[in-house]
Amino acid sequence: MLAVEAAARQRQAELRRAEQPGPDPAQPQLDKLAEAVRQAGAQLAEALRRLGPPGSLPPLRELQSQIPAGSGSPALFAATDSLVDALNTTADVLRRHLAPPRASQPRVP
Repeated sequence: MLAVEAAARQRQAELRRAEQPGPDPAQPQLDKLAEAVRQAGAQLAEALRRLGPPGSLPPLRELQSQIPAGSGSPALFAATDSLVDALNTTADVLRRHLAPPRASQPRVP
């Protein structure tokens, strides 16, 4: 999360130096991704609290891939990419290790 914040601040500084008028064109998509990250984090925390597998996460990769390519910040892309990877990997690990045990089926002689 700190890497994303640092990259976003760097991007804002770059836009100010370039004297780009108006808001950052990538901001609406970044806001959508931020909300989905918040939801995913809450889902993963809840899964850990109840020691059960998490449900489906929001479409993090899809949202991250919709950040305009011309946003001009490789650091922002790298930071959001790593964050999405971390959340998706955490969900996969929790699903694998917190899944309810399968009911054993009786053996047929």
